[in-house]
Amino acid sequence: MHCACVSQPRGRADLMAEVSVRLSLLPWVKRESCSLPQGCLLVGSLFLLGKELSLGGGLGLCTGAAAPFVLKRRRVTRGSLFLPGRRLRWRPDFVRHRRRRSLRRLSERLTLVDPFAKIMLKLRLLTWDVKDTLLRLRIPVGESYAAEAQAHGLQVPSEVLDQSFQRAYKTQNLQFPNYGLNRGLSSKQWWLDVVMETFRLSGTHDYVVLKIIAENLYQDYSSASNWEILPGATKTLQWCGHLGIRMAVISNFDRRLQEILSQCGLRQYFEFILCSEEVGFAKPDKRIFLEALRISGVPPQLAAHVGDHYTKDYRAAREAGMHSFLLRRNGQVREGEVPEKHLLLSLMGLLPLIQKAEG
Repeated sequence: MHCACVSQPRGRADLMAEVSVRLSLLPWVKRESCSLPQGCLLVGSLFLLGKELSLGGGLGLCTGAAAPFVLKRRRVTRGSLFLPGRRLRWRPDFVRHRRRRSLRRLSERLTLVDPFAKIMLKLRLLTWDVKDTLLRLRIPVGESYAAEAQAHGLQVPSEVLDQSFQRAYKTQNLQFPNYGLNRGLSSKQWWLDVVMETFRLSGTHDYVVLKIIAENLYQDYSSASNWEILPGATKTLQWCGHLGIRMAVISNFDRRLQEILSQCGLRQYFEFILCSEEVGFAKPDKRIFLEALRISGVPPQLAAHVGDHYTKDYRAAREAGMHSFLLRRNGQVREGEVPEKHLLLSLMGLLPLIQKAEG
């Protein structure tokens, strides 16, 4: 049994966690065990989950979990092998040879190069927004409110409630920013007032019933039942964790955030959580970003923030001296406002752009 040893560039050892891979070499069905580095892009081979692609010429960005693959003459199946962030150069002329070549000879033709080192962002800390970045509501607010009202014998159209909620929320946020902390309110009372005002604007004025509805809705939104994880969020957090980058949350959420993240299975990825109610200031106030830097002890040039709001996430983080990425939503950003390299069409698009900083 041979071990494929791949040379590592100097100073990069911290990026090279080894993944044990089992190979099946066809057509002679010979199995060997080897170790290959975590964090690879393949040049000369293209690994994609569930696909079969011939060797030669292609550049493969692989984002799946480590899995067996099959080498069949000049074809590769069942890819999805490496994390992005490194490049593996495979000389395809070797694969044309048949059984005379051993796995040791295969290993001799694997060399690591790092063409993306100059453009990949080196980080020690990555902070995340939550709502509409990692989590989103399962159903629109109006539908949730209408269902709760119907349970109490009230018929209010969800479209009307949606419009009324937007008005009530905007007014409340202007009069009592950051959950009214400076005016003696609690976040719970702040939200109860928003819910009751939403129904009043929709034509319902029974205080006793509205109080019960508001309490029930507050509890509903305190659990994972009303929230869902955005596509790619869990896998992206896992990959960032594998890279060794420290992570935290910076969110304009109330104190329920810790429990919601725990119930959704995301709390484990973060060193600490900063929600605006507990910190005392909300995005786009750069002090909440500076607090994250203070807690982590990471300089701003080695930290980045990911969020979906141009002003509160992207621009605010940069004003604190951090890097930032904007998760793009249709029509949110005008052309030229954010460089293309800072825009993410999906969370998985972050993976080829970052690596752990040394030290």
